[in-house]
Amino acid sequence: MPLQWRESLEPDAKFGERSRYETRIEERDWHALQEQLICVWLKVNEAFRKKLGASLQTPWDTVFVMLRPDSGMLHIMAGMLSHPLADRRVSLSVSIPLIEEAYYSFNDVDFERQHSELMRRVFDCLSVAACSASASEELRALRTWHECKFMGIEYDDAETMFEMNLT
Repeated sequence: MPLQWRESLEPDAKFGERSRYETRIEERDWHALQEQLICVWLKVNEAFRKKLGASLQTPWDTVFVMLRPDSGMLHIMAGMLSHPLADRRVSLSVSIPLIEEAYYSFNDVDFERQHSELMRRVFDCLSVAACSASASEELRALRTWHECKFMGIEYDDAETMFEMNLT
């Protein structure tokens, strides 16, 4: 089922306005979630080309994929690798209750291990979804239009940043 996106424009002192896209994925199993993440990648290409294509005077070279498992939120935005998370002209926010529920089901004894496994599982799902036929074609088109890297980030901690393998 296609995702329903809500778009809003917000004033921004630096860029004039920011475009926010928001949706929610209600899937309750990991395979179904992975299928819905394909739709997220399709929206990334569409939104970035639509909103960033009109004004390329502000440079960007990176797509940041930030995961907050404690709230089940996935945030995707463009910016400069040298200034992570400083540019929010276009952002996509995806609420995923499955991730939040998994996070709060951890036991105290193995919290660090369970946390690491959850982060890896979600980023693996994102990578597999990006490699699907339709998403990989869209992401290739985005990279052809504007060369960029894809960087994963845990929470909003730039020290956890890593390059995502989306090929």
